[in-house]
Amino acid sequence: MTIIDIQAILPLIIIAGGATLLLTVISFVRNYAVSFFITAITLVAAFATLIGCWNLSPHPITNLFVVDGFGIIYMGISILATLAVAHFAFDYFKRFDDNREEFFVLLLIAGLGGVVLSISTHFISFFLGLELMSVSLYSMVAYTIKRDIALEAGIKYLLLAAASAAILLFGMALIYAELGTMSFSLIGSRLDQLGDSFNPILIYAGVAMIFAGVGFKLSLVPFHWWTPDIYQGAPAPVSAFLATVSKAGAVAVSLRLFSSMDIADSTSAASGILAVVILSILVGNLLALSQRNLKRLLAYSSIAHLGYLAIAFVVGGNRGIEAATLYMIAYLVTSLGTFGVVSALSTSERECETLDDIRGLYYKRPGLAMMMTFMMLSLAGIPLTAGFIGKFFVMVVGAAQLDQLYQALLALVIGSAIGLFYYLKVIWAMFQKDVESEAPLSGRLSEFAFFALVVASVILLFLGIYPTPLVELVQGVVADL
Repeated sequence: MTIIDIQAILPLIIIAGGATLLLTVISFVRNYAVSFFITAITLVAAFATLIGCWNLSPHPITNLFVVDGFGIIYMGISILATLAVAHFAFDYFKRFDDNREEFFVLLLIAGLGGVVLSISTHFISFFLGLELMSVSLYSMVAYTIKRDIALEAGIKYLLLAAASAAILLFGMALIYAELGTMSFSLIGSRLDQLGDSFNPILIYAGVAMIFAGVGFKLSLVPFHWWTPDIYQGAPAPVSAFLATVSKAGAVAVSLRLFSSMDIADSTSAASGILAVVILSILVGNLLALSQRNLKRLLAYSSIAHLGYLAIAFVVGGNRGIEAATLYMIAYLVTSLGTFGVVSALSTSERECETLDDIRGLYYKRPGLAMMMTFMMLSLAGIPLTAGFIGKFFVMVVGAAQLDQLYQALLALVIGSAIGLFYYLKVIWAMFQKDVESEAPLSGRLSEFAFFALVVASVILLFLGIYPTPLVELVQGVVADL
């Protein structure tokens, strides 16, 4: 590797080095605040080096990675989201009566996995990034091990994620057996060279298995069964990570892979994805309707939102990638804010779980209630929020292929109408007055976590009012893919 190669992957080196340094420091001195600051400084330094990476892009590194504008955007949002989760975790684990410092080691390694996925162009780097993130998440989900529900969630996630990884590997093996390559770009070119002479059983079965593995990470129906149980059982900051960094990394690598294979041009593959999209939207929204548990409601909501995003997979091409990226950014900001508020109202002893826990919140902690209101309106796709912009661009690119995607767009409209009901139910609970139950106040919210929530709220509103700079940025980087 050359000096330029090292400079291009400097964010990965810094995060990996920060995790190693933190683990070494913990071996000698246990200090919760120091562990948090090492984590925060590592992530800030990694984000700062993205400027140098931008000047080098596009820059391939062997066949495993390419540091380009598209990858840098996803690296940036993954690093920032990991930093926000670290701020939420700092408050959450303050009163945790067991070893707390190791959580930040796991968080850095999981964040590193998301960054690796963002620039992966090869099955090996794809699987490496996925497992870096997944193996760390097994422990993070069960970190509050004295809570039975957390331990149960960790075991469930371990078993199901291991099964999905095996399916994903089998799919990769089938494609390699037919095409003799694991590089995304070479897969696309060899499919073009073979035309219709390739073995359809191996290719289609391989693509289906890879989509199943990715669908598990994205919580798409019918690979969604783990989502509500894991979101409910995991510590609130870990649920925030699952809803954001985990999803962003999977979306980034999927867009690269499926665009190189021109999945949207295959009628059978597009039909299969379309069926998954419609089911995810309808099942996610309908199951969220009956939920009284706030974290389960948000879990089913995430299934529906990834269904909306997956419409862009069916569209394909640059327009589909642009819409998916814009939707991912809007969803990520909104989810961070939502789970940030839930984390602020939770402790390692008691989670803010039910609607009763936030009933009357406006009269106890009005700032958090207003932030949560903004997030719910954005998830519902109300104008002047980032969520509206994301849905708008998905609908625009879908409408360009109305004859093929009218069912998905109809499901999007119906799902959004259903979603509006349960998001307003959350808002209504926060603004109810004269209630006996009290929100589980965790004590004074740290300046770090409060700052992260304020930034998420400001970005949410700014993107809803003036999305042009972000739209132009995304269009520019996607054009260079």
